[in-house]
Amino acid sequence: MGLIPVDRVEAGMVLQAAVVDLRGRLLIPAGKELSERHVAALPMWGVKHIEIQGPDPAVEAQPDVDPEALSSAESAVAAHFVNADGGHPFLIELRRVCVQRMAIEIARQQESE
Repeated sequence: MGLIPVDRVEAGMVLQAAVVDLRGRLLIPAGKELSERHVAALPMWGVKHIEIQGPDPAVEAQPDVDPEALSSAESAVAAHFVNADGGHPFLIELRRVCVQRMAIEIARQQESE
């Protein structure tokens, strides 16, 4: 899955990489399954993102996104890729993932309003 923000972390997720503080001290080792205590402690430790194993549940669980949210996300992401090589395979995939994740976030925000 890679890097995710701590507000999306759930108990039961497994760390891909160790969590360390700003001084490099080990907080949680790689391979550790996160408990509720870990989830609660991460923001208190000042951790903003963690790297976890497995597929991104936000992307995998919600492949169908509202077309309006998708359109808004495509417009927002396009501004970040204006100077990028639109034909490069890596950038094509990166843009697709960015649009999909942003569309999911836009849809979540619309649902909570």
